[in-house]
Amino acid sequence: MPHSFWPSPTAKEDSTILVWAHPNPSDMDDKMDRIFFQNLLMYVSDVSEGKERLSLLQVMLMQHISATALIMLPNLWFLGPLRWWIPWLFQCLCAYVALWMGKKPLLRKYMSVEDWEDEDVQERVGMWRKKDL
Repeated sequence: MPHSFWPSPTAKEDSTILVWAHPNPSDMDDKMDRIFFQNLLMYVSDVSEGKERLSLLQVMLMQHISATALIMLPNLWFLGPLRWWIPWLFQCLCAYVALWMGKKPLLRKYMSVEDWEDEDVQERVGMWRKKDL
C-alpha cells in the first residue's frame, strides 16, 4: 500500500519514525531536541487519532521555537532564499498570534513531570514572552 502523508485514524497499522534529535549546545535558545520532537509528534498523533483538533497556530509555534522553517518550491532554485524566507515570515506571524492567544511552545500533557519541571524546559516555555520571535 502506498504511503500517505496524512495518517488515517481508521488505519489498522502504525508507522514507526526514526528521528535523530541533535544535541544542541546549552547556550542555544532554539533547540530541536528530544523534547521538541516528543511534543510535536505526540500532538500530531493525537490529532490523527481524533483526540485533539489540529491547530495550525500551535504547530507553527512549536516549529518556530526550534528555529525550523518549511521550504516552499524546493525545485525552483532561482527563487533563492525566498523558498524559506516567505514560509518563515508566515510561521513567525502565526507564532506571535499563538502566543497572544495564550498557547505555549511546549505542551505539558506530552511531557513527564521531571521533564516539565526541568529548569531548561521552563526557561524555553517562558522565554518567548520576553524576546522577539
